[in-house]
Amino acid sequence: MNSIEAFSHFFPGIAAQETRSYVLETHTGKLAPGTYFFTDAYCTDKECDCRVGYITVIKEGAPSKELARITFGWEPLSFYCRWMGVSIPDAEIIALKGPALMWLAPQTPAANELLSVFGQAVSNDPGYVHLLKNHYTIFKEKT
Repeated sequence: MNSIEAFSHFFPGIAAQETRSYVLETHTGKLAPGTYFFTDAYCTDKECDCRVGYITVIKEGAPSKELARITFGWEPLSFYCRWMGVSIPDAEIIALKGPALMWLAPQTPAANELLSVFGQAVSNDPGYVHLLKNHYTIFKEKT
């Protein structure tokens, strides 16, 4: 598997300004009130052009506890089929298209709710998708 590195590792200033967050005022489902951060990471393989972001969700005050790991590919499903060399997508390729919970990554009971929050964020804000694409581009240029 390719190595995945946090965007903030190479670009701490940009990450500090552009990391998205979600503020929850009241307890809902499995989520307690607080601020949740969606930190992005990308693969470091120079030959790879997967166009996938790896989103880790953490809560303010507990940055070392990962609450969810999400994959998010912004290209059409046909791109990921071509990239993987298949004509019919399987579950793994559909997960690359994302957003989806990252396969084989540990998830908390709140992961599905956080996936929903992230999914709404990228659906409702094309600027967020553009930001992630931009992060991917400058990350790949750097690594």
